[in-house]
Amino acid sequence: PERAPDNPQVKNRNRKMFGNLLGHLQKAKKQVEEMATTPTMQKRMEIETKAETKAKESTIQLREIVKTEMREERKKNIEMLREIRTKQAEALHTLSLVRAGDQCKAQSQFIRTKASPPIFWLPKAVKGSKVEALLEATKGELEQELEVVKKKLVEQREEDIKLEEARQAELEERAAQRQKEREEYAKRMMEGEEGQEGGARRQREVEDEDEDDEAAKKAAAEEEEEEEGEEIVLG
Repeated sequence: PERAPDNPQVKNRNRKMFGNLLGHLQKAKKQVEEMATTPTMQKRMEIETKAETKAKESTIQLREIVKTEMREERKKNIEMLREIRTKQAEALHTLSLVRAGDQCKAQSQFIRTKASPPIFWLPKAVKGSKVEALLEATKGELEQELEVVKKKLVEQREEDIKLEEARQAELEERAAQRQKEREEYAKRMMEGEEGQEGGARRQREVEDEDEDDEAAKKAAAEEEEEEEGEEIVLG
């Protein structure tokens, strides 16, 4: 279809309407700018700004309270687990010493051969200087070996305590560092400067908490291996 010829009257009318619209928008813009400079509007804007800031602060504080409670609960559970593992290790250490003493006492009632593996035996007639001498010799050897086992168990326990104290000191240092980062992050949030740095900090926080969980699991696994090792030593 052919295009209808332009009507000058229609063009002028459209141009006039567009001009009126632009004038109306400019007038409205000017009125808004003038209203913004009035004391009433400035006071209203100030109240709205304070309300937004207070709401933001409340949200941040509530978020930090929830996070703090979760961290405290998690810390309490880890400490409880560590306390249980420590008591178990102490009980196992005491039991190992008792078992070693009982084993020495029971075996010292027999004569141990020099062959390997050794055999414990006792003749029907236990009277006589030769038999008594062999019994005394076996008893003396077993008591010496018992002292070696006790010394080894004590040294192993002392080493375990030192390792646990070192791990605990490392965890506390990392926790203090994370707490410092959280305080700095909360301060930046109050100032409206979170950005990518805040997201990276939260990611590091999650990774550090995962590392703490792995460290606790690793410590528990190491203690279980140590318990098995002590049982093997006692035979």
